[in-house]
Amino acid sequence: MNRTFRAFASLCALTLLQACRFGDVWPFGSASSSTPFPVQQAVSAVQATGLAQTLSASGTVTQGTASVKFTGEVTYTVSKAVPATFEGAPALMVAGTLDGRYTVDGQSLEVGGTTFTYLNGGHAMVGESAALRYCVAQSPGVIPTAVMAGQSGTLAAYECYTNNRRSTRAGSRTDSWFASAGPGSGALKFRIVSVSSDDAGETIATGSTTYVVKGDGSLRVVGIESTTSLNGITTRLAAK
Repeated sequence: MNRTFRAFASLCALTLLQACRFGDVWPFGSASSSTPFPVQQAVSAVQATGLAQTLSASGTVTQGTASVKFTGEVTYTVSKAVPATFEGAPALMVAGTLDGRYTVDGQSLEVGGTTFTYLNGGHAMVGESAALRYCVAQSPGVIPTAVMAGQSGTLAAYECYTNNRRSTRAGSRTDSWFASAGPGSGALKFRIVSVSSDDAGETIATGSTTYVVKGDGSLRVVGIESTTSLNGITTRLAAK
């Protein structure tokens, strides 16, 4: 892996962590059940108290016919919601950070990025901001209250810009959710999937975060996947 490839790979990884929410765009199971799980309650609890988890990670960085593997770990941290403003209106702000520590071609690499999610008074998502990315929800994104395995839906659609002045468009993003049974009879897998497109409608990044929600309203992260392309380099990451 030459120096140019390594530098672009670092940039691609940084963009991956900051510009899109989290890779795989496919649902992970469709087994249905009649037991509802309090997903909204679980998410609200995390927003009220925060969350920190470390996952093992692996992936590939590809440029043309050259490809290298990397391994390491990511720490996913969600801050407690704090008062803020978004688009001139009162809001709550939650910071989500991914800090990655990887080994790539024998070299150590640390990459981190933070996304700020803005909520309205009802804890519905109204926007997000990150490095060179400012996204406004077309309508508030509401986490479903009671979710059963086999259900799915659209969470929110965002129009994105390079900054909060909205002077330059930067594509769009759509967030969807999918639910499946397990692990165990007292838990539900809940996955949020994001697809980011450029202004021409071409997909530039996909990402997903999978949570396990229990009947008591507790939540933990069990998987993060991402795929992004930048300057001819494609980075794929899977953490669990």
